[in-house]
Amino acid sequence: MRSCFIRIEVPEGEVKQILDELNKAQEKIYECYNRLEGLGVVTVIKKDAAENGDAKSEELSKALEQKLEHLSDLDYV
Repeated sequence: MRSCFIRIEVPEGEVKQILDELNKAQEKIYECYNRLEGLGVVTVIKKDAAENGDAKSEELSKALEQKLEHLSDLDYV
C-alpha cells in the first residue's frame, strides 16, 4: 500500500481572514432574507405543507411569483 503526504501552507492569518469574510457574508444573507420577509416577498411555511404539495403551499408560491414580478418592474436607485 502506498501512502502520500500532502502539506498545504498558507500565509499567517489568511485562513482566519477567509473565515471572517464567510461569516460576514452569511450575516448579510440573513439580513437580506429578513428584509425580504419584512416586505412580504418571502413567506415561511411549515415543511409538511411544502412537502405534501398542500393547496396553501401552491397559493403561497403563486403569491410569491406575483410579488417577484412586481419587484422586477420597480426602478432601483
